[in-house]
Amino acid sequence: MSLDSPNWLAPFGSLFLGFDAAGTIRTTAGNVPDPPLPVDRLPGLSWAQFVNAHADENARRGLLHAWQAVAGGAVSRDHWPRALPFRQGIALHFRAVDGNPLVTLAARLTPVDELAADALAGSPLLDTLRQAVLTTRQVYSGVAGPLTDPQVTALGAVLNHVQSTQRFLEDLVTERVRPLVEAPEPCALADALAFTERDFTERRVQTHQLAIHCDWSPARVYCPPRLRAEVKRVLQTLLVRITPQTAIRLSDSSAGDEATLRVFVAYHSHDPELHIGQTIAPVGLSDPRRFDAPGRVTRLVQALDSHLRTVGGSAWAEPLATPDSTGQIGLVLPRWRGAEGTILD
Repeated sequence: MSLDSPNWLAPFGSLFLGFDAAGTIRTTAGNVPDPPLPVDRLPGLSWAQFVNAHADENARRGLLHAWQAVAGGAVSRDHWPRALPFRQGIALHFRAVDGNPLVTLAARLTPVDELAADALAGSPLLDTLRQAVLTTRQVYSGVAGPLTDPQVTALGAVLNHVQSTQRFLEDLVTERVRPLVEAPEPCALADALAFTERDFTERRVQTHQLAIHCDWSPARVYCPPRLRAEVKRVLQTLLVRITPQTAIRLSDSSAGDEATLRVFVAYHSHDPELHIGQTIAPVGLSDPRRFDAPGRVTRLVQALDSHLRTVGGSAWAEPLATPDSTGQIGLVLPRWRGAEGTILD
């Protein structure tokens, strides 16, 4: 066995692929288990040939778009996807290779701990926490009878801890688990984030004459999965508390940055729950402040940021002082610079 084909790496359960500038597999190392890939027949294949032959069918579109993003330069290196689903139980990661005349891009296929992923992403754990929050909140509000002051204090502390744990696990699943099963896709902002007040059923929208105005450029972005659903949740929260007869305004700006696009959600409200005294920045999963009791806007920013981190994006919120707006929530998304509507065959 020669080091030119280092199958001695196979016991680690990962397969490494080296691609040249033309997008052809030049070298392999190791292998994945259950079942292993025919590594001796991989050199010479293009990315599209490799994906169409060996990836799960429902993962191929995302992988082909990812190749455009990474090898085709459709997004900047800072916004390459953190991970991609390849086949059941196998995730793929890209890394650039600098200073090698033969290999310019490396891919690593590695098993993921499906049991841990299922335990986090599956419904039992999060559903249990949501039920615990609901029950504790009901008892705290006196539904089961009046509470003593010590009981109110104790239950309030329990409720805060359970809610913090629930929020942490939801963000952990979004950042670390969902990229293993859902791939980002290029999309036009005008399609992905097209909203009107008719998209919402809250009675307050009609009784308080609320509106949603969108002003999108033709720009395309590398869109994380479920971004529309997360932005819709932000809008639903804002619609409950914005000033009557005002509008939520969605817009975008490049701000002179060719790599990213900034999306703004501006609103007018005097409700303390939506007040922004200073810029609100998210914190990482390992930051102890994750378990503090956040304000409503801080929680919205944190959840958005967890979605955007999977493609190197971010979120924040800041105060505004204009006739139409008192605050805005901002998102940074990778700009998609690839050909519109085309993927490798």
